Amino acid sequence: MAQVALGVIGLLLGVASIPMMEQFYADKINAGEVYTNVKVGTGSTLANESSYNTGGHKPNIALWGNDGHRIGRYRPHKSDYVPDGTQTNIKVHHGDTEPENAAKQPEYILLTMNDDDAICVNYVAVTGPDNNQMGWYGDVGFTCGADWYHSQYKIGANDYMPRCTWIDKDHTNGLRFQGMGIHMTDFNSNSGALAKQYQDVPDSMCKTSPRFKMYESIGPDGVLPIYWPPLNISPANQTDADPQAMSSNQGIPGGDPGMVTPQRRAVEPATTNASYSATRAPRKTNKPGSRFDGHLIVSHHAQHSAIELCESDYSVGADFASIEEEQYCDMYTKDIWPICTDSLPNEGQKPKTNNSSPPSRKNMTTTAEPKKPASHSTKSTKDPNDTKDPKDPKATKDTKDPK
Repeated sequence: MAQVALGVIGLLLGVASIPMMEQFYADKINAGEVYTNVKVGTGSTLANESSYNTGGHKPNIALWGNDGHRIGRYRPHKSDYVPDGTQTNIKVHHGDTEPENAAKQPEYILLTMNDDDAICVNYVAVTGPDNNQMGWYGDVGFTCGADWYHSQYKIGANDYMPRCTWIDKDHTNGLRFQGMGIHMTDFNSNSGALAKQYQDVPDSMCKTSPRFKMYESIGPDGVLPIYWPPLNISPANQTDADPQAMSSNQGIPGGDPGMVTPQRRAVEPATTNASYSATRAPRKTNKPGSRFDGHLIVSHHAQHSAIELCESDYSVGADFASIEEEQYCDMYTKDIWPICTDSLPNEGQKPKTNNSSPPSRKNMTTTAEPKKPASHSTKSTKDPNDTKDPKDPKATKDTKDPK
């Protein structure tokens, strides 16, 4: 019998269930062995540009079961790295179960950075001891107010490219969050009903901490909140019995074996949840001397919007030009500039220069004054005290389309 494609919650003309291609599943578990495989993918493919791309140090990982008991932890070595636009399979041993190495199925996962080299995660896949597959797309972070950027890594059906979500320990380059907690079983459905719930009641995805939460500070031994009692899920359509009530369900703290009981007090609503943060002044994430300064990403994909980047207070990354839109986003000022695409390199080619220095934004023809982002819940406006010339970048960089 053919395997049914794993439907994962993403964002494509609204919240949708988008099949994950099988080659991106976490590896299967060897017969007779007990462990969990976690596969983590990073954002774009920016060849030969390791200084600012979306790759980074491998994250620390911890797993919990549906009862809140910790299953196991993974701690990377200093040299463990996830290159940009790639994926890495991580084996998590069940060293925290009682008895040790029990074949317990994971439901909750913590990814946290214990290194200063940030990573932008565009998908997570988990395979438990029973070879049950689960998946998560970085579009959830985008939807819930986390730091994000476009990705050119095709993961889902029909060349779907989810956005990636940033995590970083030292919060440099304008990045706010060290880690994220995910209830993996809440982002997999082939019925479409769960995606519709999240579309109609976004708080049921973004404001209930056990389901998904970004953490400003959380270490490798941090504890996630879990649902207790376990969720009352409708078996017919895999949705919450009462979606409207989910935003007030903050769960109880999980922990090590023996720590979780129904009598433990509920977790107070977290102040570090990124979801639906209040509108604020734009963050200038592409500051001079930052990881992203002096670089321009050029995309030919209709799915990538320079306007969307500029209109978001939470986008973080290099300057971005969309061939499809014929628009350019200055990620320092969050200004949108119309461009003549003849001035941009073809996808997969390096920009031409007359000398060893990077090309200038002056080589990109502009036809008007920059356009301000349209009225939007995450609208950004230019700082009147900013003196950076939007026509004078330090460099241009193109990307190859990963196959």
